Amino acid sequence: MIRAKDDPEKAMPIAAAAGFSYFALQKPPMGRGTFYPKNSPPDHNMQGQPIASFYYHATVAEVEVDMETGVVDVLRLDAVVDCGKAINPALVEGQVEGGALQAVGWALREDSHPGLGSLQEPQFDPEFIPYDLGNYAIATAMDTPDINPAYVEVPELGGPFGAKAAGEITAVTGAPAVLNAIHDAVGIRLFELPATPEKVLSALRQKTLAVHAEMKGAQT
Repeated sequence: MIRAKDDPEKAMPIAAAAGFSYFALQKPPMGRGTFYPKNSPPDHNMQGQPIASFYYHATVAEVEVDMETGVVDVLRLDAVVDCGKAINPALVEGQVEGGALQAVGWALREDSHPGLGSLQEPQFDPEFIPYDLGNYAIATAMDTPDINPAYVEVPELGGPFGAKAAGEITAVTGAPAVLNAIHDAVGIRLFELPATPEKVLSALRQKTLAVHAEMKGAQT
């Protein structure tokens, strides 16, 4: 319900107010609100509450690694976010899905190398790779694995209806999860994104050489 500030008894359903505004007034319904978190900067002992609230995200990845080509396919991502209260569950799940796919791009494809040219005009720097978005391989619908989005609700006392956030953090844990899954699958540890086929093959060769050296040392 929407209620008049000076007269709480004067009220109407949100749907009715939106319909009246859109159809009768020919204007989209608009509102304004403010929120001031109860935070405080750290003191000389680094004690305080600099962040209004903390929210968390976790991802489990299932991958398939081609040992001959180094190509990594992400088969499944299970991703869950602690959003406090899911005011709009469909939007939260969509946010988790979008973050998961963005993480796949970071993990396997997206790469850039800033050049040494002008910071004011980097688009004219021939050393900047990729030169434009046509060569920047973001993940698309064709690259989407089986994504299982979920959320848990741990209410935040200072948030609206107990809500926190479900934004950028949904893309944070996906790439590390993919690298951990690669390690679990073939026993190599990569510390640099993206995990291109070249990097995977190089790590596999180094692993093989290390195994052979260890076996040779054991024989001697």
